[in-house]
Amino acid sequence: MNAIPILSVSLPSKPFDIAWHMQWVHENGYRNRIRQLIDLYRLHRQSGFTARDYFQHGFFQSSDPIAAAKDYVSEAGGNALSLRHSPTGLSGLHGLLRDKPLTSLMVRGLGFATSADLAVFHPTRKHPEATVLRTLEEIRGFLERPAHYPCFGKPLDASRSIGCVSMTDVSGSEISLSDGRIVQVADLATEIHDKFPDGYLFQTCVVQDPRMTPITGNTTSTLRIVTLRLKAGFECLYVVQKIAAIGAMFDGFAGKGSNAMRHVDPATGKILRAQMMDQMCLSPLKTSPHSGQDLEGYELPCVGHAVSMCQDIHASLPYHGILGFDIF
Repeated sequence: MNAIPILSVSLPSKPFDIAWHMQWVHENGYRNRIRQLIDLYRLHRQSGFTARDYFQHGFFQSSDPIAAAKDYVSEAGGNALSLRHSPTGLSGLHGLLRDKPLTSLMVRGLGFATSADLAVFHPTRKHPEATVLRTLEEIRGFLERPAHYPCFGKPLDASRSIGCVSMTDVSGSEISLSDGRIVQVADLATEIHDKFPDGYLFQTCVVQDPRMTPITGNTTSTLRIVTLRLKAGFECLYVVQKIAAIGAMFDGFAGKGSNAMRHVDPATGKILRAQMMDQMCLSPLKTSPHSGQDLEGYELPCVGHAVSMCQDIHASLPYHGILGFDIF
């Protein structure tokens, strides 16, 4: 068994030194410690913002940090918004929308394209389109077949890329991962079986539009599109692009390295603002960490079409007030 784990089971620990940040803000003339503490208390009490949010988004740079924070949504605020605009009880469809294979089947049934499901590991469930794997030996057998590559694996019930793996090829007993690592088939199969007994999904890999590569690198980066149900119909609330850390297999936060996010105009696809997500944002990110490509005014392809598609899917699930989509 490989001594170094291949798959993550939790988000990486990224310690946050609040004392250092407060000292830095004070020494650089933004706000003294007392005013910072007042800001932190008010922002947390009113909107659920954490100390990390306060420093990462640079609220302290404003003469009125409380007003500046109104352009942002905290994680707690986002969760509350989702719950407030989602149905509860038997009509909630919560299990359906959290279940990756079922969601894919439903979306394809509505006439929209998704990644194809190749196989699902689960002790009891069935799948009408994919191979069902029940045992460790069957997982290993699936991973040994070159015809299944390239493919992407992810747990049935996890988020933020926890447990994900991007596999490019297999040769004998060795699998090549998209981050350059070579791992043993037996080791990866065992981790999937032991760490994710509640289910694991294998899908075809998506190749991104080559126009994305100058700003995202070779790792496929997703658009997170959030739509909102209004009286007049279904509108786009926001579009952001998630950018993987350099050398990462995926764009979620379960990997190592520094991720970035870009706010995108839903009508034109132009990048409005970008920032790194693990450091204080004193000014917007101007160039891509992957290539140095200038981000200002860069237009992402097909954003308008993607937004329209998400609105159409949301219209087919009208009981939900708010839905989020990851689009490749």
